[in-house]
Amino acid sequence: MALFLILLILGFSSVFLISNSGKDGQKVLIKTGGEVYGSYDLNKDQTIHVVYNGHHNNITIKNGKVSMSFSDCRNQNCVHQGKISNTSQAIICLPNQVVVEIIDSKKDGGDDIDVISN
Repeated sequence: MALFLILLILGFSSVFLISNSGKDGQKVLIKTGGEVYGSYDLNKDQTIHVVYNGHHNNITIKNGKVSMSFSDCRNQNCVHQGKISNTSQAIICLPNQVVVEIIDSKKDGGDDIDVISN
């Protein structure tokens, strides 16, 4: 019984640490079909209407958090996921091929080059 309780506590602790391991981001990066659709300020309240391949998604940024407020996909997992606010989180609407992620302000969704070698 004690071993079970220890394993249960360790499991909950690891889930908590993983979910809180990201840092607060500054921008919301939206991708459609793997390509950058746009980058938006996380601190500016707004709703972005995304249309891709005939599908519609609304991404709402409010009070420093972002959520998928509407999707015309069947399962609605992306809408039910709730609000995210740090860089370890993302909202994915797989049927509509829309990805919403939180990024640092210095990133713009392009490839970062650290070093160029000859």
